[in-house]
Amino acid sequence: MKTLYYVVTIQLDDVGDDILESNGWKTLTVYKIENNKPVNFFEIECGRSENSEEEIQAYLNNEGYADYEFNLQQL
Repeated sequence: MKTLYYVVTIQLDDVGDDILESNGWKTLTVYKIENNKPVNFFEIECGRSENSEEEIQAYLNNEGYADYEFNLQQL
């Protein structure tokens, strides 16, 4: 089983006067390890309330990785 690592970044909009507000979206950046170094594998956007691991698995399934087992670790 291969391990993939991911980072969740909440998207913010600048509404003026140095005030940032969440816009309801998040970015999931997924990394794989190659030659003992992290490599950006893919990045997706989804709603902030969506389950991150389910969204990553759905993306993998749609990209032809449905038959592979991945261990997902949040950083």
